[in-house]
Amino acid sequence: MTEPKDPSEDTLSVLYSKRKSEHRAPTTIKRKVLKAQLTENTHTAIFNRISYVAVAASTLLLVGVILLRQEQLNMPELTYQTVEIHSLKPSNELSSASIRNRYAQNYKTYLEHQKAFAQHHQKHATLTVTGKFWELKTCDDEIMQISEELIVALNKIQRIDSKLSSGDIVQIAFDQSGMILGIQGSSVHLNC
Repeated sequence: MTEPKDPSEDTLSVLYSKRKSEHRAPTTIKRKVLKAQLTENTHTAIFNRISYVAVAASTLLLVGVILLRQEQLNMPELTYQTVEIHSLKPSNELSSASIRNRYAQNYKTYLEHQKAFAQHHQKHATLTVTGKFWELKTCDDEIMQISEELIVALNKIQRIDSKLSSGDIVQIAFDQSGMILGIQGSSVHLNC
C-alpha cells in the first residue's frame, strides 16, 4: 500500500505551479533547451538504431551458426569403396608405378577398341536397289546384299530410312559380331 500524501505536499505543489505560471522563462532559454534536447535525441536515436541493427545481425549470425552446426551433425557418414587388386604376380610388383603402367596400358587398349569400333562398325556405302534385294557397295569394293526380310525387320524397329532410293549414300551400323543394326541416309560424299 502507498502512504497517504501529506497535505503540505499538495499545497507546496499548488504554490509551485502558481509561481511558475507567474514567472515565465525567456524564449532564448526555451530555444536552447529545445535545441539541446533535439540534438541529444537525434544522437540517441542514431545510436539506438545502430544498436538495434547490431542486435538483429548478431541474432541472425547466431541462428545461422546453430543451423549450420546442426546440419553438419545430421550429415550421413561417408562410405568409401575399397578397390583391391587381385593378381597371381608377386606383391612387389603392385607398386604405384606398376599400377600407373597398367592403367596407361588399359587406357591405350580402350582407345584402340574405340578406334576399331568406329572403323569397323560403321561404314558408308552406295545403295543400289535390285528387285527384292538391296545392294550396298563400300569404297573397299565390298558388296553386301540385304534381303527383303531384313529390310522389313529393320523397318519395324525404325532402324532403316524408308526414304532411301537407288544411288543414295547410306551409313551402315554394325554390332560387334558384324550383324547390321541399322541403315540411315548420310550426307557424306564417297570419294573412292
